[in-house]
Amino acid sequence: MSPIVAYLKIKCLSSYRIFKEFPLPIRLILLPALILIGYVLSIQNIAPSVTNYLYCLGAFLVIGKWLCGIHAHESTLVKSLGIPLRCILVLKCMLLGIPFMLLNGLIGGAVVVSGSFILYILSSVNKSFRFALPSFYMTESYQWLSSWRAEGVWGYLLGLFLTCMGLYSGNRNLIYFSLLCTSCLSCFFIYYRMIDPLPFLTIYKNPSCLIQKKTVELLVNTSLSLAVSVILLLLFLPIKAFPILWIAGGILGNCLLLYTYYCCYPSMLKALIVLCSILIVLTAIGIENPLYGLAALLLLLPTLYFIAYRNLKSILYVNATPEDRTTTV
Repeated sequence: MSPIVAYLKIKCLSSYRIFKEFPLPIRLILLPALILIGYVLSIQNIAPSVTNYLYCLGAFLVIGKWLCGIHAHESTLVKSLGIPLRCILVLKCMLLGIPFMLLNGLIGGAVVVSGSFILYILSSVNKSFRFALPSFYMTESYQWLSSWRAEGVWGYLLGLFLTCMGLYSGNRNLIYFSLLCTSCLSCFFIYYRMIDPLPFLTIYKNPSCLIQKKTVELLVNTSLSLAVSVILLLLFLPIKAFPILWIAGGILGNCLLLYTYYCCYPSMLKALIVLCSILIVLTAIGIENPLYGLAALLLLLPTLYFIAYRNLKSILYVNATPEDRTTTV
């Protein structure tokens, strides 16, 4: 058996075990949903153009930086099989390029080739120089800083790129989407890339203090993320068309991400299921009227805050000993 085949067999078995961990109803829904997504992508057949290529390349780089990276445990496996790391990177990029191929074969091929080359160069630069990417986030925001130096910067750059393209083309819907992308995409990576370690949370003196500190941190960092986009909109967009509701929705949406995460802590899978369910309902309401969707979100946040408080109190602080909280924030 060749090393590549052995690697693929191990990854398939690992993915299958993860798939079996999902509840049966989710498994029954997931496979038809993937087939439906593939069918929808295949019937789109977008026209080959530089603009569509840049959109697809930006999405490929953001997702690829997250999915195509080789983690420490995987690196050990690859080296033990005697496979060059660049071969695994190219293999992952080719698999990631399948949805883009379904959209348009020419654009998909160009995106896979150029995107793989860019990701390889970036991974080589990071390994050679090991520099710390500067960040504008609060210095104590360890989750934000960690994500920023991984895939968060790509989500932020994608949002800025879409904002500029929306302003250039006069596409309001693209501007609205870019604001949500700039604010919420990075925040999703921050809270749903790994479970926050228990010792990092028990330094707060009580769950109320923990949630308040995390909320302030989120509001400040989200506002900093939106600063450049807001300045561009103020410069090039009429005041009467300024998308204040979408900016407010992006900030409150981040609060939804945060509270849902701590409502279900430490189960990330449960948090994702709850988050997706809430987003589906809020999207349905927002399509009818954005104001109604914003009002529903405002009513939902206090409820989630209370549930998060009770959940953290029962997990972190009921049986905590003085040694568990030697330092308080």
